[in-house]
Amino acid sequence: MTNQKSGKAQSVKKGANVRIATTMLIGAITLFGVSACSTSAKPTANASQVATATSPVTTATTTQTAKSTTKVDANKVPTSVSNVGEYGENIYDAAKANDWKQATAKLSSLKKAANGLDADIKNEDPNEDKLDDTLAALNKAVAAKNQLATMREANRVTLLATNLSAPFNPPVPVQVSLLDYYGRQLEIGVAANDINQLQATAKDMQKTWSELRPAIESKGASQEAQKFDKLVAQVQAASSPKDYSRLATTVLDEVDNLEKVFK
Repeated sequence: MTNQKSGKAQSVKKGANVRIATTMLIGAITLFGVSACSTSAKPTANASQVATATSPVTTATTTQTAKSTTKVDANKVPTSVSNVGEYGENIYDAAKANDWKQATAKLSSLKKAANGLDADIKNEDPNEDKLDDTLAALNKAVAAKNQLATMREANRVTLLATNLSAPFNPPVPVQVSLLDYYGRQLEIGVAANDINQLQATAKDMQKTWSELRPAIESKGASQEAQKFDKLVAQVQAASSPKDYSRLATTVLDEVDNLEKVFK
């Protein structure tokens, strides 16, 4: 009986030891698991940190893209620039018709439009300084009712307005406005009986037309392109003020048709 109790006690003790060992093993496994989880959590934190570090770059890129888009959307010719060109042409037409009352009124409007250029054009543009000098000369010409001088200076105003509009990428290419300017230059050259000016204008017109022609064809206006081709060839072939005189009005009319291609 005593031996049985002793064996039983040893068995119980051995079982207890097994349970203790098992408990310790489970505890060790649990502790290892917790440690492993803590260790594996660190990469997640790092990934979060990387994302946070990259986010400002993404935001900056998005902001820059938004600014670029705004800039493109804002690429419209300022009203002051458009008005300067329009009033310059108005004065030219008035002087050509010897309508000095109209010329004086439009000169007043031109000066007001020119005063608004500084607010609308943020970057310095040498054409603004040239415009100041031209306005001074135009003012004297109108006051003296000098037809040829007024036409010359007024047309120069339209050229400077065209130059000022170029950075804004107007929907109608600046070459169209330049051809309009050259058409008026032909009229001025005829009035001044200046064959050298007429020949120089014809050369400039051909160069400008070569630049514009692809854009006309891209709009599907091949008929207009061919028509202007012939007209430019006639201007190149002209040899006297009388020849240019017959062509000047046609040039101005056809430039109006070219402008319609882009509207």
